[in-house]
Amino acid sequence: VTHHLREKGIAAGMYHGGMDMGDRVSVQEAFMNSEIPIVVATNAFGMGVDKDDVRCIIHWDFSSTIEGYYQEIGRAGRDGKLSKIILLYRDVDRKVHEFFIQSSYPEKKDIAEVWKVLLARQSRVVWATLDDLAKELPDRFSDRMVGSCIYSLQREECVRRIPASDRPGKLRLMQFRPTREPKGNRGMVFEYITGRIGENYQTVFSLFPEVEARKLDLSREQYMTILRALDDMGYVSWSPPERIGGVEILRQEEELDIDDAKITARREMELKKLDLMRSYARSSCRRRYLIEYFGQTPPWEYCGTCDQCKNRKTGAQESITKEQLLLVRKVLACIVRMEEYAKGKWFESKYFSPNRIVEVLVGDEKTVSKFGFQKLTTFGILDNESKTKLLKIIEGLFFQNFLDIEHTTQEINGRKITYKVYGVSENGWAVMTGKKTEVFLDVFQEQAKRAKQKRKKNEEKVEQKSRQKKQKKERSEVEKKRIAQFKNSSLFQALRRKRIELARRDNLTRMYRIATDAMLMEIEDKMPKSLDEMKEISGFGPWRIDKYGQDFLDIVLERKG
Repeated sequence: VTHHLREKGIAAGMYHGGMDMGDRVSVQEAFMNSEIPIVVATNAFGMGVDKDDVRCIIHWDFSSTIEGYYQEIGRAGRDGKLSKIILLYRDVDRKVHEFFIQSSYPEKKDIAEVWKVLLARQSRVVWATLDDLAKELPDRFSDRMVGSCIYSLQREECVRRIPASDRPGKLRLMQFRPTREPKGNRGMVFEYITGRIGENYQTVFSLFPEVEARKLDLSREQYMTILRALDDMGYVSWSPPERIGGVEILRQEEELDIDDAKITARREMELKKLDLMRSYARSSCRRRYLIEYFGQTPPWEYCGTCDQCKNRKTGAQESITKEQLLLVRKVLACIVRMEEYAKGKWFESKYFSPNRIVEVLVGDEKTVSKFGFQKLTTFGILDNESKTKLLKIIEGLFFQNFLDIEHTTQEINGRKITYKVYGVSENGWAVMTGKKTEVFLDVFQEQAKRAKQKRKKNEEKVEQKSRQKKQKKERSEVEKKRIAQFKNSSLFQALRRKRIELARRDNLTRMYRIATDAMLMEIEDKMPKSLDEMKEISGFGPWRIDKYGQDFLDIVLERKG
């Protein structure tokens, strides 16, 4: 993104955790001093920035939670002046977040597998990369999955993660080094090192950067930067700590007492938060959604200032029709009837999967009979609608806060699957009972848009066919006029006679197999002197040149001679 902006002539800085500390500080200071107007950064950048006049924040990826997003956009407009917040959103981007959530809350059996591998090392501290550990496990384990399992073990106080920063680096004084002493912080660090170890240049010393930096009142990053500089200048030989963390085993019991239900509950909660963030991205009023999310009631239904509200003012977003509203009410009523019927039964719930709701709406008795939902008055009430359309409507109702969402985990075919379930919200009840009639659903707008695009495409096809027909007719007229002009040409007539002669010789009834009139006319226009020049005639490829080229060339040369 930074590269793209710079290519367009826009001054942009870049900031992320993988950069050198000095570069990060430089970019942050330049932005704070308004020397660069734009910073493309990870969300960690905003945590340390307290700049009053940030006018715009653009999210390239949407956040995984409303809380995180709200904190990040709160960096804009602190001076009270108008600021813009822009979220670039695609539904498919949620898969990245889902992957991280699923891998961050592994199943108990996977955690137990990693635990066994750690114990098998028979060492109190295991120094190894996640990738090395993954190679000792079944193929389904990635390095990220191993890391998540170790994090879970840490939560259960079975292990302690030892960061790479806790490992020592190796330092040795150079025997032949510059006679000039280094200045500033470099000089301070070098003087401290020589004060501790004297002029011994043969011994390699172990240094813990974190510990040494604290003694000199420096940050670890500053200390590491200084050591690299002293190495470059020839004062010392410095090998930084290996970037491999470790795991300290805190207990030796092979059996793990892990609460699988807690892990599942955490995963379900994170997935719910992710879907609520998606709901914000499709909401009919951005400000109202955020206010309601945090438990407050806005004094208005629509703020009038967000993009969705502006779309309604311009007519770009329209409320659904009476017929569509009736369909929506039937969907909501069906969910309410399912909840009422389920009370006191073995499957009692306020929430149902979208597929189950659709099966009741279209009257799929085979799949819902075990629950008895075929007895409902709403069973088969929308049997003329497609399942795909109804699934989109249910998702759209959730996006507009007419349905509440939960996640549930079930074991299906030996695998634990977490999926969404929906129930009617307070706002949904208002729509179902007729208290709210203005409803905006993308699914209907998209349907209307697709129908309009289809009509336009059909109109364009008809127009294109008409244009092609007209062009064909015009070309035919031009061709006829050209042939009429060449009819009086003795060379053209001689070439045609030769074509008839060749057709008889080869027993051909279709003259164009030898040469078309257009090809004969081009021969007369260009008057080729050789077979090589005959190749420039349209349609005279190697095969035609070899078989008929000399016959037509002889006639041209005869006329020239």
